[in-house]
Amino acid sequence: MSVHIVRKPELWIEKKIRLRNNEKGICPFCGSRVTIKAKGRMPAQTHDERWFVYVDPTKDGFVFRYFHAHQLMKSDGYLDVVIHKERIERDISENSRAIYTFPKGKPKCESYEWGVYKQRGDCRWCPDQGKIACMECILYPRNLPQAWEHTPMKYSALEVLSTNLPTVSMRYEDAIEKYIEFPKME
Repeated sequence: MSVHIVRKPELWIEKKIRLRNNEKGICPFCGSRVTIKAKGRMPAQTHDERWFVYVDPTKDGFVFRYFHAHQLMKSDGYLDVVIHKERIERDISENSRAIYTFPKGKPKCESYEWGVYKQRGDCRWCPDQGKIACMECILYPRNLPQAWEHTPMKYSALEVLSTNLPTVSMRYEDAIEKYIEFPKME
């Protein structure tokens, strides 16, 4: 049994379908017709983790919010011997954020990460010290026109790039710095 996520405008629906070898199906990323090929028996656990970035608009610019998504899938045989009987475990957490503002047309970036600040005990947003390696990530493209509407990033091609390569991790903050430095070259 597998979980297939169907993407509709502003709505995510999960359907349980059974995948078999050499069956015809639809790719969840591009929507094209594909033939499903078995790779072998499923191991006891399959672990997948990704970093992705979501761009929120602000009054003076935008905020890059870095999320870490983690998924653990367990096989039927493995479920019999574990205490936690969930087949699929998912976890998403925001670990870092970069706030971009443009005072007098010049870019300014303040970066924060979630962690313990100067051994004070409680977790909170503290200035970025480079402890979290999240720069290489997947950019969520849906809200980019609204997020970059009143910023110099309005005419950048990052939206097109992230739409055409939805599963490729890139360093988008470096691309923003280069675009702001050389706005005519995309």
